[in-house]
Amino acid sequence: MTETGPEIAVLIPCKDEAISLPKVISDFRMHLPHARIYIGDNNSTDSTADVARNLGCEVIFELIPGKGNVVRRLMREVHADYFLIVDGDDTYNAETALKMLKEMKKNNLDMVVAARQTPIEKTKDERPGHLIGNKVINKFFNFLFKTEFSDVLSGYRLLDSNFAKTFPSKSSGFEIEVELNAHASWMNASVVELNSEYSSRKDGSTSKLRTFSDGYRILKEIYLLSIRLKPIRHFLIFFSIAFVSSIVLISRAAVPYFDTGKVDNMPSLVVGMGLLVLYFVLWVGFLVIEQLNSSQQTIVNLIRHLNSSNDKK
Repeated sequence: MTETGPEIAVLIPCKDEAISLPKVISDFRMHLPHARIYIGDNNSTDSTADVARNLGCEVIFELIPGKGNVVRRLMREVHADYFLIVDGDDTYNAETALKMLKEMKKNNLDMVVAARQTPIEKTKDERPGHLIGNKVINKFFNFLFKTEFSDVLSGYRLLDSNFAKTFPSKSSGFEIEVELNAHASWMNASVVELNSEYSSRKDGSTSKLRTFSDGYRILKEIYLLSIRLKPIRHFLIFFSIAFVSSIVLISRAAVPYFDTGKVDNMPSLVVGMGLLVLYFVLWVGFLVIEQLNSSQQTIVNLIRHLNSSNDKK
């Protein structure tokens, strides 16, 4: 903690953002004058790092390509009470950070997400594929995790240090945002969304998000996260089919046996018994995963409790 209050670190993951970065840094310095600003340079080929240094920011390099990798590096190396993560493309409103910080401190939240709101007159500048993809991803995520997020892909969010330091990130690319939301859902973290104006990129600045390939990766990551964090539900949905099929096949052999004393459908009996054994093996496996998840939740909550106790000393 500083004399002026909680210590805030602004983390800006960048790749070739020399054009827009000066404006981003200037805006956040104006609204958060006591915050420390860190630039995560992810193999930029332009003067991103030099621009950041000249403006008095600390630059942290991450050579492995991918937004997830650079965000993970920033959160690992930077220490603060709050982490404000924002893209370096000058599309987010820096003034919203004050509302996010106020909301977090007022309600002792784990994460505040700035849900992007594009003014109607500016929607024509947005890529149609991105707009459709965002809607599909939001609906898919909310369906699997039983949440009501309006913008799971927002790159503008404020994290409490306790939440950030216990976030077991593994994503390498743009999946990092949905992984943060999934982790928050899994550990029942307190999360609030605030609307924030979103603008298009400036001339000369290009998006690194590829609509189809990155969209597919994000959807796949959401599905895999839902299996890992909510395994029993997936077992009941998909592998119950194996149980029903096994009963049907075994019945084809068992029913005639009770009438004639002969097994006329041996292949059905063998396949049915195989499916039944597979069902119970998978059931045990998913129960083990569920117990591991429960143990991990207990450990994470214990770590957060200890960290919170140390912060108060």
